[in-house]
Amino acid sequence: MKRIAVAVCIPTKDEEENVAPVAARILSLNLPMTVRTHRETFRLGRDSLKIVFINDNARDSTFKAEKKIARANPRRVFVAVNRRGSGLGNAYLSGFEFAKKKLSAGLVFEMDSDLSHEPEAIPDFLSAISKCNAVFGSRCVKGGSAPGWGFKRRLISRTANLLAYPATGFKIRDVTTGFRLYDRQALDALDFRTGAGFSGYAFQLKAASTIVKKGLSVKEIPIRFIDRKAGKSKLRKKDVLEFFGLAFREIFAKVSKTTSQKLVV
Repeated sequence: MKRIAVAVCIPTKDEEENVAPVAARILSLNLPMTVRTHRETFRLGRDSLKIVFINDNARDSTFKAEKKIARANPRRVFVAVNRRGSGLGNAYLSGFEFAKKKLSAGLVFEMDSDLSHEPEAIPDFLSAISKCNAVFGSRCVKGGSAPGWGFKRRLISRTANLLAYPATGFKIRDVTTGFRLYDRQALDALDFRTGAGFSGYAFQLKAASTIVKKGLSVKEIPIRFIDRKAGKSKLRKKDVLEFFGLAFREIFAKVSKTTSQKLVV
């Protein structure tokens, strides 16, 4: 049975208070002995689960904290500097590229650095990947939750998710989540250009849309989303507007394509 590397890609910016706790919780996980994708079964070793921190600014205190963790765990923690440009999309794509080329990872997670995504859910994602190409954590399916969210955040999230189906053509209950697991087929579908310039929610929508358009399968599993205890949220009004702009462009493109096909017929 072949072994497989599993990489957890975590973009960071001004997160020096959070990187050590999130790394400690990931590294302490007890993983299953094997993981089955829809193609084959792989063996997981003690060092199979690896962390890739992606840092936009190599001079800040977050980078120094990450390097310290990497020095203490040289086979399991790595720091990649995002040189592709600003934005969450570029950060994630830099991390995915590092995971594929440097670590030969067969499965790749994306998750937030602020512990709003609970690392203890990682084994649940690994169990679910056996039936699909990508697993999305969802606050909106049965068993999922976002305790402490106010009306405004729930309204933005619900509105965004209502646009997900017409934008992607696939019924995704929680398209804005950033806790996901991709197999190599899904990772290759993103091709390191998809949504590169997008931030936050817009990148998540573009990635989901691209995977679905390539005919790959997605499964949602429940997660609990916990508000950060340290540091400041990076979500800006600009990011919300960017998401809605992309969603309406995707919907318009689908409508235009359908109309064009009908005219040809």
